Amino acid sequence: MLVKENAEINARDDQGDTALNAATDHNHPALASWLLTKGVDFDVRGEDDSRALFKAIHNGSGPMVKLLLAKGADINKPRDDNGFTLLSAAIHEGRTDMVE
Repeated sequence: MLVKENAEINARDDQGDTALNAATDHNHPALASWLLTKGVDFDVRGEDDSRALFKAIHNGSGPMVKLLLAKGADINKPRDDNGFTLLSAAIHEGRTDMVE
């Protein structure tokens, strides 16, 4: 309903997060998938400077990671301006399942 009424799909809330970042952070793959069909930008950084793919890895959400990669998220794009990669993030978080 909100998107049909022209709600900005990439808008940020008062914490700097987008709808996709929130859907990823709270592990709602169906909502994330729907947002991606509406053209949401999955490379927008959230409040903690993280993109949706990093949030999915951090939360250990394999289905969300697979969804974002299938939709074209760049696994080699640095997590932040310091060059922290998604692979190094998965290792740092102890997410062996994500590393493999």
